[in-house]
Amino acid sequence: MADGSEVFEIYTAENTPCGQAFRRDVHREGLYHRSANLLVFDRQLRMLVQRRSAAKDVCPGLLDLSVGEHLKVGESHSDAAVRGAAEELGLTLVPSQLVRLRDTWLSETIYEDKDVRDREFVQTFAIVVSSEIRIDEEEVSEAFWVPASDIIAQASAEPEKFTPWFLREVQSGALDALK
Repeated sequence: MADGSEVFEIYTAENTPCGQAFRRDVHREGLYHRSANLLVFDRQLRMLVQRRSAAKDVCPGLLDLSVGEHLKVGESHSDAAVRGAAEELGLTLVPSQLVRLRDTWLSETIYEDKDVRDREFVQTFAIVVSSEIRIDEEEVSEAFWVPASDIIAQASAEPEKFTPWFLREVQSGALDALK
């Protein structure tokens, strides 16, 4: 679990670096920062969907993308995705294996009840794996493979079961080619 003392690089609204701040301050003050999403698929093109741990501070228990990671200071989006795959799923990857699905986009979500204002510049990647997944149970309560078309339909029918950033990826069309 990340605590509030983790340091993030912060950015202007134009995605220009402008300093560093503690995670708790970044989220409380709504400072712009960066994250990476990784959509992991098996050879049958089923997407690995995770259920967030009940202990997570934001969106506990909701269905989530395969991997989502905040960037560490000086880290690239692809390096963060690779690190997240290792930490959360036990996968050993290298950045050159990742396929970038979309240009950097701004994800903004406000959780008034948690005093969190999340403003992230996100890059989204995909990868097809044949390796066994070993989830980190502190981060992920369960993970399962689902055909992309089923995920798109379920996210549309029951959006309350998914994280806001998962829904944004579906709405962006990032999964459409896999239907």
